[in-house]
Amino acid sequence: MVELKGRVAELNEAANQGKLPIYVICRRGIASRSATDLLLSTEAANGGKVTNVEGGLLQWNATVDSQFPAY
Repeated sequence: MVELKGRVAELNEAANQGKLPIYVICRRGIASRSATDLLLSTEAANGGKVTNVEGGLLQWNATVDSQFPAY
């Protein structure tokens, strides 16, 4: 999280100043929820275009794309 806090401006620039959505994902969806909350509380909120992928990679693999790698 410390590294993410230091790179918020860079992330906002990469998201084209709010014109592109940001999707946050991790293995099970726990760390990405925290990261999403942090981003929504900063300038990288992108007008609310920050989305946590609920359940993470494991849930995505189980419900959306079984060929998606799960670790």
